[in-house]
Parts: sequence; C-alpha cells; structure tokens
Amino acid sequence: MSLADEIRQHALQHYVEPARSTHQPTVTIRAGDICRNLGLRGRTPSVCSALESSAFLSLGGLKLLERTGPRQSTTTRFRYAIGQASPDAAKTSSAEPGATDTPHETWAQPVPTAPSHRGRDDFTVVIQCAATKQPEAGHLIGEDGNPILFVARPDRAPKTKDILYQRPDDLALDGRTWRAHLLDYNRRSHNPLGILPAWQLYRPPVYGELADAFGLENLFILSAGWGLLAAGFLTPQYDITFTNQADIHKRRSRRDRFADFRMPPDDREQPVVFLGGRDYVGLFRALTRGSAGKRIVFYNSANAPDVTDCRCVRFKTTTRTNWHYECARALIDGTLDLPL
Repeated sequence: MSLADEIRQHALQHYVEPARSTHQPTVTIRAGDICRNLGLRGRTPSVCSALESSAFLSLGGLKLLERTGPRQSTTTRFRYAIGQASPDAAKTSSAEPGATDTPHETWAQPVPTAPSHRGRDDFTVVIQCAATKQPEAGHLIGEDGNPILFVARPDRAPKTKDILYQRPDDLALDGRTWRAHLLDYNRRSHNPLGILPAWQLYRPPVYGELADAFGLENLFILSAGWGLLAAGFLTPQYDITFTNQADIHKRRSRRDRFADFRMPPDDREQPVVFLGGRDYVGLFRALTRGSAGKRIVFYNSANAPDVTDCRCVRFKTTTRTNWHYECARALIDGTLDLPL
C-alpha cells in the first residue's frame, strides 16, 4: 500500500465512517492530526494532497466544502459533506490519480499531485522563484547523513553540525555534482526524502494558482539555485538568490558560474511570458535564448529593462515587493494585456 493509500484509508476509517455511522452531514479533518496519528514527519504536503484528491472524495462519497488555513500545513483543515460511500472504499489502488506516491519515471512528466489544468495553453509561463519555502519540504542528504542546504557560498555560511552547506555544482564523494544526483533522484519511481515539485516548494499560493490555471506542462520556475525548472521537477531545499539584501552566503553574483538546468524544449513555438524582478531578467534571457517563441517580459519600474531580444510590457501597480504575484493573478484572471 502506498503512503497516499494509507493516508486515505486512515481518514476513511477514523473520521469519515464514524461520522457517517452517526448520521452527521459533514466531517472536518485536520492535516496535523493525520500526521500525528500515522507518525508522519515532514509529510504534511502528502497528507494534504491525499485529503483533497479525487480518489479520496470518490472512495468516501464526499464533497469538499472548504479548505481553511495555509495551503499545505499541519493546521490546514478540510470540511466535507458526507454522501454515499464508494463500494471500493475498503480497497484502494496505488495507481489512482491524485496519489502522492504514484511512480513517475522522469522529471518531464507532471507529478500526480498536480492540480487539474483549466486554463489557456497558448503560451508558456515562467515565474521567478520565492525566498520562502515550505518548511517541511525535503532535503537531499549528504554522505554524513545530514541534510544539505544548497547556498551560493558555502564557505560564508554559518557553522553548524546539523546542516551540510553545498553549492548545486559541488562534487559529492562519488565525483558527480549534486545537480547530477538530483537528476537521478527525479528519475526514481519513488520519493523517500519527501522532496516537493517546484510548484509546491514555494510558500506563496500563487505558484499553485498558476499550475491550476495553465497546467504543469506550461509552467516553469526560474530558480536562482537550479536554473529554469519544469514545474513538476522535484526540487530540494535551497537558499540562493540574486537579491542584494540577502545574507552573503545566499547571494548569487551574476559572475558566478552555475550549470543551470534549462528544461523547456527550444522547439516550443508558444510565446514565453516572464513574471519576475529585474535581477532575474538576465538569467531568464540566458536560459530561454534559442526559444522558438516570442519572449515577453513584464516589469513595473519606471524604465524598461535594457533587453532588445524580448518584448517588454509594463505592469502598472503601486505594489513594490513581489509585484509579480499581482501580475500573475491578472494573467490568471485574463485581465492582463498580452502582446501575443
């Protein structure tokens, strides 16, 4: 039985069926209670995904009325209306859609916890990464058994015995880079370290909203640590940024050499829309150079970025910090004027 099946079965047996047997019209399940009952540490995203999956709703004869709290947290609560249970509620399949641990062979495939695609697919969306990550997201593990936190300058990181600081392109003991290890990890059929796909790694909810609106195949994340990532690529904890205000060990200089991933295929003819700050425009241009589609860069400063190979469009807003989230929501709502 997969982890997703175990979560669903536990929720059905200990929450849904007792409520149904006493003729209660609704039932509420708190993600943290499931984590505690099953002894799951660092698997809150898996619990939340299982509790809102179509497989769980079908098996339990449930309708999800509301989800309250953070997107994926121990305090997230799910309230359901109770209907007629599926006759298969006592037996689940590890290959059901929505099962967090369903095998995926390569990073290019959407992960099974992805939201349903309901929007346009005539352009590709690239959004800058976020500094805040899900606190329970998984790490790669070093040879000493300690979790790795990837940073721009490990030699300037604070000294600690519990964290191994590395650059993505540092070498492991086997002579391969951690970047190569991460690619191999994404090719596995299981995810024992609980590493999240890129669209789930970042805490701001706009990443999930974009995935829901445009589909994982049309969404990419521009990461200062890893490069241009497919939204479904399993991405470990890291703390690397171009922002000058960040601590020096986190700060990546434009002169630093990184073997950045470049995952969108060049033969995609759809326009590519970039949502992000000026510090990230250079990396976006470098990693999309050769793209067959038109490249559109949104900005909100008084002056456009000095780029001649992209179409620059000003997004007018009084928001200064993370203005591109507002721009992303306008894109989702269809109120953004796109020069396609």
